[in-house]
Amino acid sequence: MKIQQAVDVFFNEFHFPRESKNTKRTYKTALNKFLQYADDDHILMKDVSSLDSSIINRFGVWIIGKGLSEYTQNIYESALRRAVNFWRIKGWITFSNDEEKETRLAMRIQSKKKQSAGSARVGRVPEDFGDKMASIADSQPLPTGNNRIALLKILRSKALVHFLRATGLRIGDACRFSRSDYQNAKAHDGYFTLQMQKTGSLAHCLIGESAVAAIERYLKERGDASPWVFIQHGRAGKPRTGTSQFFRTSIKGYGAKISPKTAWEIIRGIGRQAYGYKTTQFISPHAFRHWHAQSLIRAGAQLEDVQSVLGHSTPVITKQIYAPEPNLSRISETERLIQRKPEQNPNNEGENS
Repeated sequence: MKIQQAVDVFFNEFHFPRESKNTKRTYKTALNKFLQYADDDHILMKDVSSLDSSIINRFGVWIIGKGLSEYTQNIYESALRRAVNFWRIKGWITFSNDEEKETRLAMRIQSKKKQSAGSARVGRVPEDFGDKMASIADSQPLPTGNNRIALLKILRSKALVHFLRATGLRIGDACRFSRSDYQNAKAHDGYFTLQMQKTGSLAHCLIGESAVAAIERYLKERGDASPWVFIQHGRAGKPRTGTSQFFRTSIKGYGAKISPKTAWEIIRGIGRQAYGYKTTQFISPHAFRHWHAQSLIRAGAQLEDVQSVLGHSTPVITKQIYAPEPNLSRISETERLIQRKPEQNPNNEGENS
């Protein structure tokens, strides 16, 4: 079977978990890159049985040569590793005993890298991240004169930062936050629920006064019919005419919903002002999610409640990512409470010695 056919069979027959709706799309992107590599390496038309255990490393080197990040490299290599294992189960690829051992070791190392990367990413988000980002966003001066597009971009950045700080939503879900969602939140004192694209679970969010004020100012200045809260502004910032449905289906131009890439660029720009232009480790839209979860946990929120806020499918995921270490301050406070001297314990009042 040719490599192209083997990739097609993988997508038709491989079982992708229901709770990971974006996984299949990510794998498809990764394996399309692999097909490009196979074409460049003149092996695309070869039989899949010709592949050996070094194919994953060779693909990784090719990715680096294309200028893709280490993070993307890890994802793409992981997708190819899964496909190769699928083809091995099918009996289309046969590895020697030594190659088998190398493949298993690589899979264990990849798993450990993912776990350590998750915990390390949490540790790199400063405790003041959300507050400092909001402060920097608010400090941006509004342009003078008739530069409408510059004004809209600044107001959008202020609203986006406050919204991410308040909700901890993934950036893809934040980008599809609609005006109807926003009006529903205002009608319920800032509270709203949003179904997560990744898990299908509901995130329970609350937008406070600062987020509402920033969004209101942004929407008032726009004065358009777009159903999205965060939109593209086009080249001139001039509103287009059209119905809500027209803007809902638009992909580009004024009124179309903002893309995650644009949101990333907005947050990166503000983050560099806040923490220095050389700091890129923790500056991302997703850092707000980590900061929000960590802030809730530090304040004493139960993991089940943090899970509901973030829209995780189980509290186990919440604990693994955001609370891998015990809350020492809360433990110390509880320990001091139960270790008070017996005469200080109200439960001992009236007892005979």
